[in-house]
Amino acid sequence: MPKISTFFYGIGQGIKSIFRNRTFSLASIGTMAACLFLFGVFYIMLSNVEYIVKNAETNVGITDFFDEGIVAVDVTQQDCVDGGSGESEVEGVDQAGVEGEEVVAGLEAEAE
Repeated sequence: MPKISTFFYGIGQGIKSIFRNRTFSLASIGTMAACLFLFGVFYIMLSNVEYIVKNAETNVGITDFFDEGIVAVDVTQQDCVDGGSGESEVEGVDQAGVEGEEVVAGLEAEAE
């Protein structure tokens, strides 16, 4: 087993070497700092993209606009929504409903 004095001797020689070769020591420290900086930048960018994707997954909404002039079938709210409870009978759709003209007009007014 090496002696403790050998350990301290190696540490002392390392410190002396840093001061003897200042240029290479500074270049080495600069290279490590640049690598850590770039790693941090890419990590932050990846975290932001991941957050945006998760946020988009939870806030996805679908809006359909129908032309009132085209009437192929009479569709009532009962056909779209189960008993007015807001729960859709279509698999993968959590909630569905029919919005009247006044609601759409209110949304358009808010957008302006």
